[in-house]
Amino acid sequence: MTGNLEAATSSVGGFCCGDVSIVYFQRLNSSGYVYSCSLPPLLATASIAAFDILEEEPQLLESLKQNVQTFIKSFPANGLVKITSSPISPLVHLRLTNPSGDRYQDESTLQKIVEAALDNGVFLTRAKYVHQNEKFLPAASIRVSISAALSKKQITSAAEVVLAAVKKASTK
Repeated sequence: MTGNLEAATSSVGGFCCGDVSIVYFQRLNSSGYVYSCSLPPLLATASIAAFDILEEEPQLLESLKQNVQTFIKSFPANGLVKITSSPISPLVHLRLTNPSGDRYQDESTLQKIVEAALDNGVFLTRAKYVHQNEKFLPAASIRVSISAALSKKQITSAAEVVLAAVKKASTK
């Protein structure tokens, strides 16, 4: 089992749990351990503080779960974009429902969506990957981070802005 502290706690790093032989192998062979330094104490402390907050305020996870569902439900099943990430993940990936077959054209379309949303106060980011020598390149997508700190009204409003941006980008 592995975990990513970057997405979970707004820090960096991660962890690996498992059988002693797996952990030993991971420790000796992972490029992060071999070619990099250990997690800086400040960032380790930030991750610990994030987990402390979650222990003190477990309702934040329920709020986050509700916000994710509110955002996902805002997108029609037969729309121009589809949600391809896990329904429980606060990192939502939006992909074109009917990609063109040309990755660069699809990335350009997604960038137009990102820019149109930003023009209306919603910050999105395209998931970017190194194309060269990538064996399993994920489909082009927009990554949306859902927060527990937002109200249902704010989530719904943001989803409406994204849908309008999708519509605007598809008519260009």
